[in-house]
Amino acid sequence: MSGLKFRILLTIIVIVLAAQTPCHAQVRSQAVATVRFTVEPSIFVSPTDTVKTQVDEDSNQPGEISIGTVFYIKANFTRVGTYVTATDLYKDGLVDGNVKPIPLKLSGGSNIEPFSAHVVGGQGNTVSFDEETTLEGFPARSSNSLEFESDQPGRFVQDVLVTLTWEQNDPRKPPGKYIGKVKLVAFFIPD
Repeated sequence: MSGLKFRILLTIIVIVLAAQTPCHAQVRSQAVATVRFTVEPSIFVSPTDTVKTQVDEDSNQPGEISIGTVFYIKANFTRVGTYVTATDLYKDGLVDGNVKPIPLKLSGGSNIEPFSAHVVGGQGNTVSFDEETTLEGFPARSSNSLEFESDQPGRFVQDVLVTLTWEQNDPRKPPGKYIGKVKLVAFFIPD
């Protein structure tokens, strides 16, 4: 047998054998992927109501004026830090007016009272004003912060009463509406 005939015969045998060998197709495969989703801390604060706690609104008598404002806090965590920023009360809301404002009482601070939470660390609910700042164009003061833990499982969803005091010591204060701003800041505290 010549070399060429041998190669042709060998090629034919290989082709015939390859055609007769069953071919196994892969009909199933699998893989596992790890998926991740992070739930970020989320918090929402909104004023809901203002409550006069002392002194008639139309009173021109000297003395302390205490006003409570209710804020609503909704958070997907249980520990919330808070602080207050507040302004003096300006006649007709005019900072540059001719009438001196009714000053915010700095010595008494502000009370922050959640309806269903307690102060962490056992301190009281009163904060002091220590930092000068501005609030919507008004000169203002910001307080130190307080940390609260909700009595609700896994969340902090409740009203918070913020009570501030102003000192109206001028018996000749012109009548009219005196307007100021109060802001409650709430923030995430990790467990």
